[in-house]
Amino acid sequence: KLHYLSYYKTKEESNGKPMDKFSLKACEVVPDVNLHSRKYGINLKIPSADGMNEICLRCPNEESYANWMSGIKLASKNK
Repeated sequence: KLHYLSYYKTKEESNGKPMDKFSLKACEVVPDVNLHSRKYGINLKIPSADGMNEICLRCPNEESYANWMSGIKLASKNK
């Protein structure tokens, strides 16, 4: 089973059709955390026909970051 991440233009449109989606299989997951300024991010490098695409996800807090990071790591390993 493949795992996908979809994105939408606005929060209000999230019940409709996504703008696009991409597979998380074999993506590189790179943490982007600054504890001093309380910024939690995840950089994804996703393989595509054109090379690697980079997506940056920002999380509002440490708990959200931990949940997203663990889920994306599992998905990138197709688990």
